[in-house]
Amino acid sequence: MDSQYPKRQSVRLPGFDYAQAGAYFVTVCSYNKKCIFGHITDTHMHLNRLGALVVAAWKELPQMYTFISLDNWVLMPNHFHGIIWLNEKNPDQKSLSKIISAFKSISTSRARKAFDQGGSLWQRSFYEHIIRNQSDLLRIRQYIEDNAAQWAVDRENPDFNRTVQNEGL
Repeated sequence: MDSQYPKRQSVRLPGFDYAQAGAYFVTVCSYNKKCIFGHITDTHMHLNRLGALVVAAWKELPQMYTFISLDNWVLMPNHFHGIIWLNEKNPDQKSLSKIISAFKSISTSRARKAFDQGGSLWQRSFYEHIIRNQSDLLRIRQYIEDNAAQWAVDRENPDFNRTVQNEGL
């Protein structure tokens, strides 16, 4: 049966075990990529109350999942980037998807309670990249550190002037 909607393609690497030990770079976007977590001023991210709530939920993940550790991360006005490490002692073989789902669920639930409103906080799914070596890790760490400074030319920035991009910026 044909659907009027396009079929969503998975970005996951087929056959890869996302519960195995290693480092993963993740990006999670706000629902409809709305700028709801704060704003960028002078290349620095300034969190609002919702942004602070999201950061708190991220920082609590290692207490919930003792087999993970967090590396560099940044919350932007409409998305989140982070590096998460899964170690060898993953007793229930929790996958990266389960952990990110928990992060999204916890932050959404807390936001609904704190701001007494419903609706989605996050878009469906998330982007992930398996970090395969030290140079990849260093490059991604730098990308995360530079993210707020690059907001003016970030495609996720709704104020980014697309015509400037087309002129070869």
